[in-house]
Amino acid sequence: TSPLLASADGAGTVLLWDLRSMGRGPLAESTHHEDLVHSLDFVGGVGGGSTEHIVTGGADQQLRVHETRTTSLAIDGSISVPSEVLC
Repeated sequence: TSPLLASADGAGTVLLWDLRSMGRGPLAESTHHEDLVHSLDFVGGVGGGSTEHIVTGGADQQLRVHETRTTSLAIDGSISVPSEVLC
């Protein structure tokens, strides 16, 4: 089981936390969404690799794939969708 937890807020910020060291603040932060983040999930094996990623969907009608090994949660991929309901 991974000790990582991801959270998101109404401003579009995604945070990555290590449950073993919660008092130190987040491990990583992304402000790539321009609006509310509706959903997020951890996904492994994106692009054929073994690294775990976070996939987020938001009211800005963007699905984004974030790299969990960077402090900025760098974007590995992004796609626009026709409706925020699909995010």
